[in-house]
Parts: sequence; structure tokens; C-alpha cells
Amino acid sequence: MTEINPASFETFGELMRYLRVRAHLSQRELAAIVDYHYSYISRLEKNQHTLAQVVLMARFIPALNLQNDPEWAKRLIELSAQNRNETDTHALKTESTVSEENIYRLPPSLTPMLGREEESTLLVENLRQENIRVLTIVGPPGVGKTRLAVHVAEQLADQFEHGAVFVNLAPIQQPEMVLAALLEALGVQETSISTSLFVLQSFLQNKNLLILFDNFEQVLSAAPALSELLNHASEIKILATSREAFTHSGRT
Repeated sequence: MTEINPASFETFGELMRYLRVRAHLSQRELAAIVDYHYSYISRLEKNQHTLAQVVLMARFIPALNLQNDPEWAKRLIELSAQNRNETDTHALKTESTVSEENIYRLPPSLTPMLGREEESTLLVENLRQENIRVLTIVGPPGVGKTRLAVHVAEQLADQFEHGAVFVNLAPIQQPEMVLAALLEALGVQETSISTSLFVLQSFLQNKNLLILFDNFEQVLSAAPALSELLNHASEIKILATSREAFTHSGRT
């Protein structure tokens, strides 16, 4: 029987999964310990995302009980660095591909839009105004905010050079994961959670794009980071659905 040792693993995700199972943790349990959304753990184990070394050492190594297991901790850090380099290369290729396609697409509408023509027209007219960068559709649950927002985005998508992108925030509870959700919707690989804003600023600075955030009320404290993003990407606009307004303070 082949002995399992740190050198047995060639990818960060494979080793992360092994160490999580060895620690008798589910993805949700590990996510709760490191204060990440559980879907992020799944992406880590699929090598779709990577971690900054400081985050790995401060959160994941203690959570996986590796403080007194230096060989396993060292291998995890090595594979994380290797994955990060590969991710950086993939991100450059992804950006090139997106630029060639030159457009993002919204989810298909499964139901017709009825009886909201006045609201729809008003929202479209407002978003066409150059000085309006952020618009929020505010209302209680179940009134059709999402359907109205998607309809409005459909009307405007062709007027943005790079179209419109839909970001579903329903499964997101931590505000710091909003940027990761946006990166995923854009199809851009992030290098670490701590550099998500920088990656987005670099990627979006020359994009003309409408971003639709659905269910923004549970991550309202992410608004300053998105305002910072808007300040660095002058051709980006945000349409949000929420139970409370998302306000942008910054240059237009």
C-alpha cells in the first residue's frame, strides 16, 4: 500500500480536500471556521481559486490543525503559490478571450414582463443619464424586483459595449465575498480575496458594462468597495435590487 505523504499531492485543491477530510470537516464546517462562504471552499478544491499566503497561514492552517505539522503546511503553501502562478496566467488568457467576445449576457427570462412598463421606462431613462452610475430597485420580498431589473438590463445591454452581467447575491452572506462573486460572474480568476478589488479595477477600467446585483440588501456594507471600483472604472454602471438603497459616493 502506497504511503500518503505531502509529496503525493500535485495540486492545491487535491491537497486541500484531503486535509479537510482528514480533519473531519465538511466544506460548510471549514467555511464557518475560516469565515468564508462555503461555495468558496468548493472552488478552492476544484483549483478555480487560490489563496494569498497570509490568508492561508492565518486562517486555513490553524483550521486544518497543521500548526504542528510543518511538512503538510509547507506543501500546502508550495502548491498554493504554484496554483497562484497558474491562475495569473489563466486570468490573462481569460481577459483576452472576453475582450474578443466583447459582451456579457444575462440569464434568460422565463416569464413575460407584464404591467411594469412605466417603471421600466423610468429606470431605463435614468440609467441612460451620464451622471447616474448606480440605481437601486427597492422593495419588500416577492414584488418582482429581480424580474423588473433583468427586464431593464435587457433593454440596455446593447447600449453598453460589453453588455450586461448578472450577479446573484442570494447565496452570499459575507460582504467581503461580493467582489469574488462579481469576478466569478465575469469569468475572471482572482489571485486571492485580498486582491479582488485590484483585479477588478484592472479588468474593468476600460470596460463599458452594466452590472446587475440581485439581493444586495444582505451585503450592504460592501457598498464602499463597489464605490471604489466605480471610481476606477468610469464606464461601469450598477443596477441593484435590494430592500434598502445602495448609494454611491464618489466621482461620477
